[in-house]
Amino acid sequence: MQLVRRTLGGRVGIVIGVVLALSLAAGIGLGLGPQLGRDPEVVARVNGEAITKEELYQAMVRAVGQQTLQRLITERLVAQEAARAGVSVADAELDARVAELQADFGGAEAFQQVLAAYGMTLADVRQELRLNLLVERLVGEVSVSEEEVAAYYEANRDRYPDGIEAAREAIEAELQRNGFQTRAGQLMAKLQAQAEIQTYLPGAD
Repeated sequence: MQLVRRTLGGRVGIVIGVVLALSLAAGIGLGLGPQLGRDPEVVARVNGEAITKEELYQAMVRAVGQQTLQRLITERLVAQEAARAGVSVADAELDARVAELQADFGGAEAFQQVLAAYGMTLADVRQELRLNLLVERLVGEVSVSEEEVAAYYEANRDRYPDGIEAAREAIEAELQRNGFQTRAGQLMAKLQAQAEIQTYLPGAD
């Protein structure tokens, strides 16, 4: 599964691959209602008619079950490979990366507001950062040669009107990102091929 990086408000952020968003139409709300004595298998009632946990589960499985399962498999494969290779990410490093993201967005409060808008929490971000850092360590550093920079520039001259020297840093960063994505894809394909994976979610095969 490809690790996903998307743009949050025009800046690059780390995003969990699967986000469950519940949109409420105007004038419609969800009331918790009395909790005492209620059936624990019922998650809602509509005009007295029950919606059960099983119905909710089946609906969620149909909507995002396969994507979520694949995400969990990917995380487990990466964690297992990292343990085998003796690779880890310290909490202090995650703290530093989170601080950098918060600074990019104008502070912790502003960053929290962006996360809330995307239905994410700080814990989600830390989990995604840890996964990305583990993959970065497993695939190794991506080097870019002068020849690759020159070839990319020639193929994309219209994007860099100020010449190759002015564009060098941006081109190198782009090539490194592309190289990382390629290596990460190759790593995941290898881990999936080598692993014994059995899935029991309906329609997940």
